[in-house]
Amino acid sequence: GVEDDDDDDEEEDEVMAVDIPLVLDDEVKRQMRDYITRIANLYRENAFHNFEHASHVTMSANKLLKRIIRPDDFDYSKEGENPAERMRALARDLHVETYGISSDPLTQFA
Repeated sequence: GVEDDDDDDEEEDEVMAVDIPLVLDDEVKRQMRDYITRIANLYRENAFHNFEHASHVTMSANKLLKRIIRPDDFDYSKEGENPAERMRALARDLHVETYGISSDPLTQFA
C-alpha cells in the first residue's frame, strides 16, 4: 500500500487555477491526502496496473489535454463588476470550451 506521508507539508500550499492563486485550507489538504491514500491502498502490487502507473497515466493525460486545450486563448479581462463575477464567467466559458475536462479542480493536483 501507500503510506500517508506528511513530507508534502513543506510544499507550496497554493494551487494555480487559471492563473489565479487558490490557497487550500489545511482541512481540504488533509481530506485530499486521505482520499488519495485510500484510493492508492486499493491497488495491488502488480507489475503494470498499480497506483504508480495510474498516477502517471493521469498526469500524462492532464498534460496532454493542457497542450490541446489552451486556456491562455481566452479573454481573461471579462466585463464584470468584481473579481468573483469575472471568475465565474471565465470558469463557465472554460467549462464549455473544454467540456469540463481540464477545468475540473482535481486535475490541478496532477
